[in-house]
Amino acid sequence: MARDRTTLTILFTDVVGSTALGAELGDERAQEILGRSAALAREAVADKGGREIKSLGDGSLSTFRGPQAAIAAATEIQIAHAGWQSEDRENAVSVRIGIHTGEVDESDGDVHGEAVNAAARICGSADGDQILISSTARGAAGSGAGLTFSEPESVRLKGFPSPFEICAVGWREPGPERSSETVPMEQRIHFCVIEGHRIAWSQVGSGPPLIVPSPWVSNLQTDWENPGYRGFIEQLARENTVIRYDRPGTGLSDRHLPDDPSLDQDVRILEGLIDELDLAPVSLFGVSCGGCIAVGYAARNPGAVNAAVFAGCYPDGSQLAPEAVRESILTVIRANWGLGARMLSDIFVSNGTQEERAAWATAQRESADPDTAAELYRLIYSYDVTGAVDHVSAPALVMHRNDDTAVNSRLGRELAAGLPDARFMPLDGARHLPWHGDSEAIASETLSFLAEHSRPPEAPPDSPVRPTPPGSA
Repeated sequence: MARDRTTLTILFTDVVGSTALGAELGDERAQEILGRSAALAREAVADKGGREIKSLGDGSLSTFRGPQAAIAAATEIQIAHAGWQSEDRENAVSVRIGIHTGEVDESDGDVHGEAVNAAARICGSADGDQILISSTARGAAGSGAGLTFSEPESVRLKGFPSPFEICAVGWREPGPERSSETVPMEQRIHFCVIEGHRIAWSQVGSGPPLIVPSPWVSNLQTDWENPGYRGFIEQLARENTVIRYDRPGTGLSDRHLPDDPSLDQDVRILEGLIDELDLAPVSLFGVSCGGCIAVGYAARNPGAVNAAVFAGCYPDGSQLAPEAVRESILTVIRANWGLGARMLSDIFVSNGTQEERAAWATAQRESADPDTAAELYRLIYSYDVTGAVDHVSAPALVMHRNDDTAVNSRLGRELAAGLPDARFMPLDGARHLPWHGDSEAIASETLSFLAEHSRPPEAPPDSPVRPTPPGSA
């Protein structure tokens, strides 16, 4: 029997007083009530991207890739049961929930190991309407603005020699009498190997997965320290698990470029990351050249994309500037990266303050060396997805500022016109990057659009098929 060992967050639910239901109401009515409770839990787990492993009759066992989504699901379960109780107090039930993160053995669709047993014991220690979480899971969460926790308590769990530190999740609005701590939103950085390259990727927030395809150059750590950028990502992470990554040659990923970098390889890197994390279906948020990668992925993986959002994007990189201008920019980047970064800041951070332009230029220099930056900038000029856009079946939202100084708004309109199911939203202003200027409006439109089209991940098929449409990446 094949077993895969991995780290997951385990969520146990248990209906309080389930044994007495049959005696009080009869077996048929008791099963109806337990069925409704199970349906509420199942819906919340699916909504937050989890996977129900099995129903336990009076409860359930589910797994999540991280504790943030598990906490969000547990909160949704309790809120749903609270609403049920207010409507039908005589027949409604309450549930207790336990959450723990640890290594498990996966085999034949089930999970086993001490982490599973610990989550079950933590659930058994909870009172009705309560969510208990281990300090391990709480520490691994690390993000999620607005989460509150009680002071941790040391609890001995049956079958475990050492006590566990456990605290309660404040899923209701905390009152003045509640002792709680607000957890700041922090990203968690991980690594994986895709096509022989070590790729750095980060995760923040909870909810359906939202992937931000890699920009020209990036650095997960440096970018996160930029207040404007971080604030924008945090807004998206309020309702989504936002995943970003540094492409090979940049940031925290391996600092050597592939032998022959191409759009096709960029799409394969994204495919490899989504497969590695078992995330599909996902939503995509393409910014600038990241929009071409999003189009390439969505065209080749139509069933794996819920929705795609584009900000400041284009279908053909050769239309970004005349050839002479493109060559001049590449020459400056190679010859003097400091000067090149400052020159580009006037394009990408137009109308920005001196501090904003300087911070952007510094971030670019910390993301890649001059030769890599020049080679990747040359690459984005070669991006061409004009033959792939009409193969994107996912609904799309294309936003573009009317006076964008980096990517002419005409190119954004062309992208929207080529996508089969797209809505174009012109915006005022000249700022290219969505986290500059009126960023809250862009984030709000994005969240509304994603909420309309998101759906939870499904188990991957045994033999995934990825057709390559003509003219795609």
